[in-house]
Amino acid sequence: MLKELVTWLSGKTGWSIGTTNTLHYGSWPQDGPSDAVQLKFSGGRTQFDDPKIFARTVQMLVRGATYESAEDLAFEAHEYLHAMKGETLSGVVTGEEWYINTSDSLQDPTDIGRDEKRRFVFSCNYILRGEKLF
Repeated sequence: MLKELVTWLSGKTGWSIGTTNTLHYGSWPQDGPSDAVQLKFSGGRTQFDDPKIFARTVQMLVRGATYESAEDLAFEAHEYLHAMKGETLSGVVTGEEWYINTSDSLQDPTDIGRDEKRRFVFSCNYILRGEKLF
């Protein structure tokens, strides 16, 4: 589902996915572009009696060469991720699809300091709730 989420965000923003591009899932290359967005699962998942229902926590990390570029990129991604209600993530890897009922951010993107290359880093966390479509 993570690759599908990144693919969906790429379609909304026009950002390219990959090691030399803006958008990454799971991890990002340390030698990649200074301005980059990474999405990864955080905190596990909630189990429900119905296997079609899900709740997943996702962390967005954004880095930038300047404070302003990191902040702008973070809030642009946040604008889409926080407003995902009613979106369907199409299966890229497995062919499965997920319908997003709600996507709630736990806060606005927040400055969390700098990485080892002195790039500015912002973070935001989301809870995605929905239904797996079979």
